[in-house]
Amino acid sequence: MRHFEVEAVEAGIYYIKGDILTMQLIVTSQLSGEENFWLKNLTDDLPDRMAVDVLAREYHEHRKNTLYRSVMNVIVRANEELFKEESNVCEAIIDLFRDEYDKGVEEAQQMGVQQGMQQVMLQSVENLMKSLAISLEKACELLGSSQEDYEVLR
Repeated sequence: MRHFEVEAVEAGIYYIKGDILTMQLIVTSQLSGEENFWLKNLTDDLPDRMAVDVLAREYHEHRKNTLYRSVMNVIVRANEELFKEESNVCEAIIDLFRDEYDKGVEEAQQMGVQQGMQQVMLQSVENLMKSLAISLEKACELLGSSQEDYEVLR
């Protein structure tokens, strides 16, 4: 019979010890919104438009950081309906991503559209896997692609 120990590190974050590897359990509903802002919002159930507005403002401050960009992309995809509900919110998000979009378009034109799109897909999958510590299959799913597409492009 195994004996597991649960250690509360802070509100919503627990270590489960007693196996070969220590596991971390995160209960997002218990997380402090101030100390774990991005982790708390990494959900497919954002509460309302106000949460989207706060996310947009916070993201704007860190938009050049690839980790923030990856997390924001996952949040937007997971809460697509909420982001689409309000045209003002969509405009704000479009404005926030405009720099990255324009840069991506410019790079794609320089490299050739097909090759550029392939490179963007590969980098996006790899950034998601690295920043969120998720599998190739899950990263492809979040981007609306398949593992087979990724393998073909590699």
